[in-house]
Amino acid sequence: ALYAFTDRRAFDSLFVQAQDLIDRPMTSREFYQIAAPIVARVGCGHTSLTMAADSLASYPDRYFPLRIFILGDRAFVREAIVATDDRQDAIAPGTELLTINGIAVPEILARMRAAISADGGNDGWKTALLNGSNLYDLYALLFGFPEAFELTFRPAAPGSWARVAPRRASLPAVSRRAVTDRLVGTGVNDSTTTGDPQINFTLDERRDAAVLTIGTFAYYGTREKFYAIIDGVFDRLRATGCRNLVLDLRGNSGGDPFCAAHLLAYLAPAPVPYFARIYPSYATLAEPLSLPENRFRGSLYTLIDGGCASSTGHLCALLKFHKIGTFIGSDTGATYECNDAARTETLTATGLRLRVARAIYTVAVEKMSRGKGVPPDHAVEPSIHDILSARDPALERAWSLIERRVGDPVNEVEAGRPAVR
Repeated sequence: ALYAFTDRRAFDSLFVQAQDLIDRPMTSREFYQIAAPIVARVGCGHTSLTMAADSLASYPDRYFPLRIFILGDRAFVREAIVATDDRQDAIAPGTELLTINGIAVPEILARMRAAISADGGNDGWKTALLNGSNLYDLYALLFGFPEAFELTFRPAAPGSWARVAPRRASLPAVSRRAVTDRLVGTGVNDSTTTGDPQINFTLDERRDAAVLTIGTFAYYGTREKFYAIIDGVFDRLRATGCRNLVLDLRGNSGGDPFCAAHLLAYLAPAPVPYFARIYPSYATLAEPLSLPENRFRGSLYTLIDGGCASSTGHLCALLKFHKIGTFIGSDTGATYECNDAARTETLTATGLRLRVARAIYTVAVEKMSRGKGVPPDHAVEPSIHDILSARDPALERAWSLIERRVGDPVNEVEAGRPAVR
């Protein structure tokens, strides 16, 4: 699907422009700066260009020193990677960064997004990656490895941004190890109740609700483990009579379609196929799924964001198409169709790794856009203040919707219980 989002004529012109830029001997990093945006124009999250880890090791060990939160074309400070002296105090959490080493933040973000591969150029997926660990290597590849970062920023002052004068500060670079150590354990699932760090399940008896958080479907080779955990979750939901389930898929970048289909079988009201056609290794998923006896019959609230990619985009598209539950959050980073069966080639001269998808996988839905993620029914975007105070506005919206339905006769009947009057 090379020309799905950029037509052949436009692609040819991109290659001509790139060829003109190769007018001297180049480092692999310089070549990456030219080639990565071209690869990204394919509009495929499974087709990408990356630097080999040992190639990065040959560059200075100097990386951006702040953990940030990106919202649109703005960047806010969450915390310092390393807090060692008073200079860090000038860049307090909530600070808005305006320029980095003389370049405006919107321009920096635009250049980074242009080098990131995403299905249909989905900006939500690109932002999700930049709000994680991808920002640090990508910034270094595009803008270099400076010893210090000269920053222009606006101090945190909620409600009065326009009246706060910009300030300047200089922060030293930090090591890649420092970045890695700081970001470990900062994902959605920091604790677990299931024995698996990627799956968490909690019951809230007061709300007659439960929260199931699934951080990945990538259980290749350990599929039965995933099945057993999910089976146990729904056994417990049936045993307790819980009527409301919050399914948190935020940041789940996908994985094994069989795992996503196993979950779908517990949520679907009737047997439905997962894939639209027969694919090698997934033939049974083109047939209507067998539904378990203890499938969930209550109300479903699914939390989504731009980090929902690949098989998670497939699952969300199926839930949306069959009108299963309510979606809360922001557009997913993928949708009903994506490319995969990828193969990675190492480019001889530079050592760059080119991952190329070789097949299209489509789930059994109709009239959905491939160029857009699955949209929420209730749009909720966290602010920097939510992030810093550990508030979860999407989950709060789910609780609000659940509480609004308490005693609703329609909800009670759907749950297979007598209506409360």
